[in-house]
Amino acid sequence: MKKRKINKEALKKKEILDNKRFNKTILISFMILSLLIFTVLIFYTYRCSTLFYYRTRVLYGKEISSDLVCFNENKLKHHKTIPFKYNHNNFYVCSNNCKLSLTINYNKVAMALDAFSGDTILKSRAIIGLKKKKNPTIVYFKNKVNFNRYYRKQNKK
Repeated sequence: MKKRKINKEALKKKEILDNKRFNKTILISFMILSLLIFTVLIFYTYRCSTLFYYRTRVLYGKEISSDLVCFNENKLKHHKTIPFKYNHNNFYVCSNNCKLSLTINYNKVAMALDAFSGDTILKSRAIIGLKKKKNPTIVYFKNKVNFNRYYRKQNKK
């Protein structure tokens, strides 16, 4: 009789341990799944802001595509910008207001100074780069040589 009681007690202890392990496994799995879902939802919800944050840090010192820049505001944008043709040149703007501003003030807005040499250049033909890391302000360059010289000079500071 005693032998049976010991076996029942051992069996109950084993069952309790198994239940604790199972509960721990379920809890950990649920936590990991919840964290994964939370992370995916955060990146899905804030993907534009996350991508913009990434671009302002990684694209410093690299040539930026024109379709990410508003030529009227001289800023890197969260979304791709709207292309339009004016005076046989392709310009990119973020809104119809910027488009209107560029067409009305063409001589002022469509031109920019080369950040390295100071020459006046047409924005649609310029090479585009970030002025500072972690800042969406854009600078324009006449050619790749000026672009490289500007960033070499900035990196020495």
